[in-house]
Amino acid sequence: MGDRNLGIDGVYEMQDNYSRHSGFRFAYRNIRWEGTACGSPQDDLIDINNIPFKETADYDSLHFPARRESFLKK
Repeated sequence: MGDRNLGIDGVYEMQDNYSRHSGFRFAYRNIRWEGTACGSPQDDLIDINNIPFKETADYDSLHFPARRESFLKK
């Protein structure tokens, strides 16, 4: 991948294999949780289909290091 950062969502117990065979280095561990939310409706939410796509893509580009219009369209 050249000088790019690349991450994988691996199995914690397999990190030695990822390092040995692919050169990945352990950065941090995340823990997955599962459950049912019991929040309340939020009346001020806006359907993303009512926002011009360019506005959404411009906002996304403030928080992600590359433009990704094709990803956002899907």
